[in-house]
Amino acid sequence: MSNTDTSLEWRSFGSKMQIIAIFVIIPIPFVGLIFSILALGHIKNINFQLNNPALADFRSKFFTALMLKIVAAVVSLVGLFFPVDFYSIIMSGDPNALFAALMPTFIFSGIGIVIAIIAGAIEMGAWGSLESFFRQNATMFPAHISRDAEEGSHYLRNAALMYLLGFLIITALIGWIFQIIGYFKLAKLNGVMKADQQMTATQPAPTPATSTASKFCPNCGADITGAGKFCGSCGSTL
Repeated sequence: MSNTDTSLEWRSFGSKMQIIAIFVIIPIPFVGLIFSILALGHIKNINFQLNNPALADFRSKFFTALMLKIVAAVVSLVGLFFPVDFYSIIMSGDPNALFAALMPTFIFSGIGIVIAIIAGAIEMGAWGSLESFFRQNATMFPAHISRDAEEGSHYLRNAALMYLLGFLIITALIGWIFQIIGYFKLAKLNGVMKADQQMTATQPAPTPATSTASKFCPNCGADITGAGKFCGSCGSTL
């Protein structure tokens, strides 16, 4: 894969981050998940050339976190929609019957929460790895893009932490805001090709070297200095 191909992959990754940011603002189930998986495909292609351990760690951890989030959502939904015969419970008159009937819901919901917490912790590590990559390889990108990419990864790492503390409600809101900021900052990578072209276009053209070689009179062999048309020693035409 050439440097141009790598730049195209980074640009595509940035475009996916922009789409995900939009769907964080307007949540539509599983759309953001689909584009996240597509974005990981671009990271895989990039790392074929770079073979960078931080990028490999990001891809592995982020994919694991995504899969665990899906499992957590499915388990929680099973608990939420677990069939409960409320009519029979009410007619039985047993105060413990309701608790017993809702026990599967509590169990499934609890398992879903635990899995979601594990997914959030892994996601924090993923964004931390991506942040390290941009910090250690800042020279691969134009300065403003590498800065935004590193900051975006940092925001998303903090967003994952805020969601882990989501039971405080306010932290979930802060995490949502951090996610939007982080994804939009990573979206700046979609300008990699344009920035590279601008940098190439603004490079000054090389200045032709001025010849400093000595010149000699073809008639008498005397050294010639300056741009005169006649030899200073014999007067021959140069």
